[in-house]
Amino acid sequence: MNHYFAIEGNDCAGKNTLTRGVLDFIKRYEMFPEYTIKTVSFPDYESTSGKLITKFLNGEYLNDKPNTSSGLIRKAIAVGTLYADNRKEWFDNHFDPNEDNVIYIFDRYMLSNLTHQLVPIMRFFRDIEMHTDIIMEANMLNAISIFNDTVGKYETVSNKLPKAHHIIIDVSAETSIERMRKRAEGKHSGKDILEAEPYIRDVAYVIQNYISYYVNNCAPEFFNFLCDRYYGITLLNDDSRTDIDKASPAKIAVYMNGVVRYEKLNNKE
Repeated sequence: MNHYFAIEGNDCAGKNTLTRGVLDFIKRYEMFPEYTIKTVSFPDYESTSGKLITKFLNGEYLNDKPNTSSGLIRKAIAVGTLYADNRKEWFDNHFDPNEDNVIYIFDRYMLSNLTHQLVPIMRFFRDIEMHTDIIMEANMLNAISIFNDTVGKYETVSNKLPKAHHIIIDVSAETSIERMRKRAEGKHSGKDILEAEPYIRDVAYVIQNYISYYVNNCAPEFFNFLCDRYYGITLLNDDSRTDIDKASPAKIAVYMNGVVRYEKLNNKE
């Protein structure tokens, strides 16, 4: 049987660094000798849907700006479905249904899709007059539930894509922005619409206050189509808190080993 893991987080959170560290650790200590380890980064920009995603990121596609909560949710479903189709296209083109004993590590997956679609909805309720934390939370959970029941169900039930165990990297907006500035030094390419600093701040807020918290603690029903809620961990990777260090790949590898052993024992596909 195959096993699926997804590393999620803001831009410059450390996803690639963590993936490389985990692969090196697994190789060094000869873990999973009977498995093939494959890494996949989403979205796949070379595919047909990937080209539409590029147009979206450049502000040339699905760029309407609804001014109602229902309109924003409809747009979130439309954009979320585009990203879902991108993963489906990748699996159609690259996945061998007859392969066995493969461990997949995804750089971004279904929870990243949800996170980015929640940002405009959060902004809407944050900016309206007389909003309260209770109103904000109720509307965000409603949006999560609707996204899960539409896009999440579309991916895992209609398209039959695998749910993944989640590894969430929790990084502050300030750290993410500073790393992005350093990464951009010497580069001449422009940023896409999801790399503006205010947007990065809001993504970090959504991850910390909704995705990481609710996935891991108290609301599994909101994510039942998007991920395997029963196994997931959050790592801190923040200059002002706890950096991802040499111990983190070991933590992830041990976590993966526990999941693989559990799924093998329970024959869980």
